[in-house]
Amino acid sequence: MKRFLTSVAFCALLLVVGLIAFSPRSKAGENLLEKLSKLPAPAPPNPYFKVTSENRPPEFYDPTKPPPDDAPIEDLMAYWLRQSQTDQTQNYIPKPSERT
Repeated sequence: MKRFLTSVAFCALLLVVGLIAFSPRSKAGENLLEKLSKLPAPAPPNPYFKVTSENRPPEFYDPTKPPPDDAPIEDLMAYWLRQSQTDQTQNYIPKPSERT
């Protein structure tokens, strides 16, 4: 029994020493904030580029009330773009008219 306990202790000691000796060492990388501060600043916005992201009420995108065919092209594009981006397997998605 004494030799059994000695062999169990010896195996446990070898296991601990092996885990310490063969565990992968990780080095600390460079300072991330320092790397980010060395990056160039983003370019200024182009004053000639028109941003078309208008804030429309959620009722505008109601699938049961599509805009009329003679609506402005921006309204038609915004409405049908939103309708095409929704999950078509779960929701009711109207189809645009032939004229639209």
